[in-house]
Amino acid sequence: NLFAPDRPITREELTAILKRRADSASAALPVIREYTGFPDEAKIADYAKDAVEAFFEAGVINGKDNGLFDPTGPATRAEFAAMLRRLNTVDVFLAWEDYLRGEE
Repeated sequence: NLFAPDRPITREELTAILKRRADSASAALPVIREYTGFPDEAKIADYAKDAVEAFFEAGVINGKDNGLFDPTGPATRAEFAAMLRRLNTVDVFLAWEDYLRGEE
């Protein structure tokens, strides 16, 4: 319940925020791979677990080089940019599918 605008955003917070953005746009994320969990799964806050799973399955997020998600670690600008690019690619792909089906 603390806004803390000067605190760096965590990886789980960023994932949850971007997932809410996708949900608000009614984006049905594809499942391109199975979610088997991260070794540090127990550290992911309850509010972010669904977002982490859905974004992993859609290919929007990956673990760090060591295989961990590092939920409370700070999200870097590079990670944020990569997530946005991947999310936009998913959105564009889904919009193109809708267009092809005549569901603009």
